[in-house]
Amino acid sequence: MVAPRTLGAAAVTMMASAANSLPCREALRHTAIDPASFTPVRIAPVMRRR
Repeated sequence: MVAPRTLGAAAVTMMASAANSLPCREALRHTAIDPASFTPVRIAPVMRRR
């Protein structure tokens, strides 16, 4: 059985991910960049922190 804390953390993570997709979709709607080109732009800053 999965601990309630683990389920709560998973639920919060899923909601944060879904909430993050809304600004990304809005950005893609109003620009000429396609999703495949936009993905490295989003990932690059995270990879630099490591």
